[in-house]
Amino acid sequence: MSNQTALTQLADHYDHYVQTIKEQLNDLDPDEVIRCLLLRDRIASLVKDADALDSQSAICIAEADETLRECANAIAQVDKYVSWRGSFSPPSTAWWWHFVPPDQTALLKGGVTVWVLINITIALAVLSDVAPRFLTGGPDIWGGVAVIGQGLLVLITSGSLLVPAVRESFEQIQRTLNLSGYFQHILQALFAALVVFVLLTIRFVFLETFALHYYRSGIAHYEANRLALAQYDFERSLLLNPDSRLTRYQLGVLYEDLGELDQARTEYWLAAKAGLDVAYNNLARLYILDGESVQAVPLLIESVNVSQDKSDLPTLSYTVFKNLAWARLEQGPARYDEALGDADVALELASIIKASDADVYNTLSIAAPYCIRAKVLESRGIDPRLDWEQCRDLAHPIKPDDEMWLGMAQEYFSRQ
Repeated sequence: MSNQTALTQLADHYDHYVQTIKEQLNDLDPDEVIRCLLLRDRIASLVKDADALDSQSAICIAEADETLRECANAIAQVDKYVSWRGSFSPPSTAWWWHFVPPDQTALLKGGVTVWVLINITIALAVLSDVAPRFLTGGPDIWGGVAVIGQGLLVLITSGSLLVPAVRESFEQIQRTLNLSGYFQHILQALFAALVVFVLLTIRFVFLETFALHYYRSGIAHYEANRLALAQYDFERSLLLNPDSRLTRYQLGVLYEDLGELDQARTEYWLAAKAGLDVAYNNLARLYILDGESVQAVPLLIESVNVSQDKSDLPTLSYTVFKNLAWARLEQGPARYDEALGDADVALELASIIKASDADVYNTLSIAAPYCIRAKVLESRGIDPRLDWEQCRDLAHPIKPDDEMWLGMAQEYFSRQ
């Protein structure tokens, strides 16, 4: 039999095997597959030795080859396909022995890429929110560590996907851990999620911790009369946690000490709106000082209504009734009865506080109710001397407003 005749017959058999493989694509018989591949080897050998190849056989072989290539993914996944290649050591030109199985992780890799990009976007958004809070006003050691640490996490995450050098290092670590392609992608996805989790934890948990650190530092500076440093710490604390009503209140107190009453009023107002009862009282006091006693009264009443710290209620109530008496006094003779009544209530509360906690009592401005009583009694022609004496003796210039009351008492005695 001539090579030409043999080639024609083999081409027909080859086409038959290929069609069989195509029909059994979902359940390939390894025996059928290897027979087909070995037959293709024989065809290749005959084609190389044949003087000429008739067109009919050529077309048949070419069409069968095309069909075989269509089955490449299924053939590459046949058991022992790779071991067959190792046994026969086919040349690179024998393409039918070199099918590569489809990348089973291709879809996973695409999903991971999208997932990492989403996490990078979230991480950048969190970083852009957190970094200015630390850097505004100049970074310090805590702010620098926080921002640099977060920035490195974002860079590593984005670099594992976008920067070749970082990506290669990341892949080298995965190879060192002997991870398969599937688990490499899973690890990359988990790392991206971990970075976002860490950044969100810093944003919603540790940011308040940092804010509390600056608040406590501000209190320490304030108590040591280092007002500039206290202001810096309070303002930085608010940058990290703008919802801290205590910090706003303390900053308001500091602004008041510095004589910046407009800023103090703003901070008291924000603290009051956040539910801090004592802030209403301080805000009302500023209104009284500005001659706006009508606006002060509702704030003083609200101060008691929102009070949540029952242990501090007597002290707060004393301050509220003292300021209510003052506000009524400023409103004129028509409200003097209320001023007198509120001053009496304040003094009763002061007696209760003195009996229970002398240290707290000593911090209060006890002179004010006596001064208010004295003003009302004097306006009605009743001897106010005893109240003015109490006003003078109990006033301490270091306490808020006592300098004003002491001046009134001294003016009275200078007229006697």
